[in-house]
Amino acid sequence: MQTTESTLKADFLAARTARGISLKNAAKEIGCAFSLIVRMNRGVSISPESEARIREWTDRQPNTPADHIPGEEWRPVIGWEGIYEVSDHGRVRSVERTIPHGSGFPMVRVSHVLRPGSLRKAGHQLVCLMDGVGGRKQSRYVHQLVLEAFVGPMPEGMEGCHYDGDPRNNRLENLRWDTHAANMQDALRHGTHPGLRKRVATNQANRGSEES
Repeated sequence: MQTTESTLKADFLAARTARGISLKNAAKEIGCAFSLIVRMNRGVSISPESEARIREWTDRQPNTPADHIPGEEWRPVIGWEGIYEVSDHGRVRSVERTIPHGSGFPMVRVSHVLRPGSLRKAGHQLVCLMDGVGGRKQSRYVHQLVLEAFVGPMPEGMEGCHYDGDPRNNRLENLRWDTHAANMQDALRHGTHPGLRKRVATNQANRGSEES
């Protein structure tokens, strides 16, 4: 069935988002010039033959991303609206967007889930956020992004806490704003308090010396 260019553009965007593929790589798979894809993506009319080739490729792509989680809710990252989103499963992704480029053609940034890093000692997960235009760059804790988006701003004197003591489990149900004292009580309960670990290591070393 013949479709309008606006519908093709929307379907093409959905297909690329599901695949996490760039405009340039999509053009390679379709077997057409990159400039043609750019024109179509900008809403410029293309030939029926080119439209048919793009439509054929689009219809062959998966309807949902391979890493899709049923029921996962996404909300804008506070302060980074339109650029990043965070989910109640503790994942952060960039938003598909078009940014200026020195070549004169706008550059399309494909949506993708960020791979978080972690602090070696504490284990809390971090993501690096960049706007790609103004040079703004910021490293943020994932658990704080989840709480800010789904619960609200961090109250004064509070910090993000994990109910199960696992700093890598950033699902909304595992997080809360609470006091530093409450966070330390969690660490003691789960045996992850740095002072407790040091005391246990010292006791073990002393027992080893006595046995020798």
